[in-house]
Amino acid sequence: MKLSLSLLIAALGVTGVQSHGTEVRACVTTAGNLRFYIQHWHGDLSSTGSAGSMNIQSNHVSGTPINTLFPSGFLNTLAPAQLPDCADGNPPTLVTTCSQSQHDWVYYDFPTSCGSLVDYTLLAGNTVVLEEGCGHLYPAQYSGTFFDKAPPQIDINGVQCSGGAGQAVAVTSATCSGTVANFQVTVSDDCDANPTYQISHQSGSTFKAGATTVTVTAQDNTGKTTTCSFPVIVTTSANCGAFGDPHFKTWNGDKYDFHGVCDLVLLHNPSFANGVGMDIHLRTKRTRQWSYVESAAVRIGQDSLEVTGGKTENKYWINADAGKELTHDTELDSKLSGYPIHFKKINDKSHEFTINLGSDEKITISTWNGFVRVNVGAGEAGMFAHSLGLMGSYDLNGAKIARDGKTAIIDNDVFGQEWQVSPEEVSLFHNLEGPQAPMQCEIPSAVEMRRRLAESFITRQDAEIACSRVDAQDFEVCVFDVMATNDKESAGAY
Repeated sequence: MKLSLSLLIAALGVTGVQSHGTEVRACVTTAGNLRFYIQHWHGDLSSTGSAGSMNIQSNHVSGTPINTLFPSGFLNTLAPAQLPDCADGNPPTLVTTCSQSQHDWVYYDFPTSCGSLVDYTLLAGNTVVLEEGCGHLYPAQYSGTFFDKAPPQIDINGVQCSGGAGQAVAVTSATCSGTVANFQVTVSDDCDANPTYQISHQSGSTFKAGATTVTVTAQDNTGKTTTCSFPVIVTTSANCGAFGDPHFKTWNGDKYDFHGVCDLVLLHNPSFANGVGMDIHLRTKRTRQWSYVESAAVRIGQDSLEVTGGKTENKYWINADAGKELTHDTELDSKLSGYPIHFKKINDKSHEFTINLGSDEKITISTWNGFVRVNVGAGEAGMFAHSLGLMGSYDLNGAKIARDGKTAIIDNDVFGQEWQVSPEEVSLFHNLEGPQAPMQCEIPSAVEMRRRLAESFITRQDAEIACSRVDAQDFEVCVFDVMATNDKESAGAY
């Protein structure tokens, strides 16, 4: 915003009273106000009220009313060159002076209206602080017309963008894929009452886990533009993957069961890490009338980690070679295409292998007796983009999509068979077991499934007690597994 200012200073007599106002300066502030600085020799002030008031005439208003006004603020011990807030970055313009430098100031702010003339006359001060200290300080007339020279202002959730950067928006997601984020964008301009703006991601959109940059570009009616970018940060403690008897959790947190016995594709993403690629395979087995996840393997690039659960031991393989015995928490010497692997011994029945992909992104394979669980913790936005498999489509918020990347599948058994490891895919396991394609996965019948629950020696009440310390999101599947396996200790897998 620029001020075209004409100054007409009319000295209308000498008061003859020794007083304390010694200098008047003026400028247009960054907030768009016309500000008048009045220097005085009354010493440092502690409040605007202690300065007293002035009689100020508004010449541009009908009837030229005179108002008695207290200052808008005060500043102590500043030289004229140090006075702040002038929009042009220069010291305020000298208007009148008594040629005395005291460096203590009060100031008045008058709002301006774009393209409209404003005209004020400072008539007289009503206290020793503001009465003139010489015969030519007051009265003084100031008039000017203000024109818009600044682009629109952008606020994010009520906080002004600064230097093109806006305040971050933080939300928490209960799913791996992300959540809806809401925020308020406000655009204002000194002259245009209705500036327009464009935004890269609308409020109310679904944002992936991690940080997504949102860019807002605003324009006023004179063509001036401004841009503000801010991050929407989605954090999640959710884990998606496979566990138990076998249960699957998609990217959006939906749970379903597929009890097929075979090798399965939990995740397939050839574009991971700019084309390095990632695959996660599961091996399910059957005992009596129920099935479970017995092994899991992760391949990143050309490197793979395979983990198998067991009653008395937990084994792992790196690139199909058996790993050495691990007895304490450690980082393995081997990595998966540069990503480190950390081993943790939970207790004699439970071990954990974690592949660290970033600050919040990881894949965890944990064992409990014969059970194996795989948790995929998504963090950085886009890290798992284009992933398909039994966790669903990452890009389509966990939708169950076929291998062609287009066809939606409703039936869980059909979806599970779709993602059986195919003959064209390289097996990630060190050996071949169970049904292998083209043989389809062996699926227990519905009659068998009902029978195993009906014949359970463990009541639902007992199962609920066994699962009482399990997270709420896994409570029901824990109860199901305890009853299905007739083993209260299977709650330890959760």
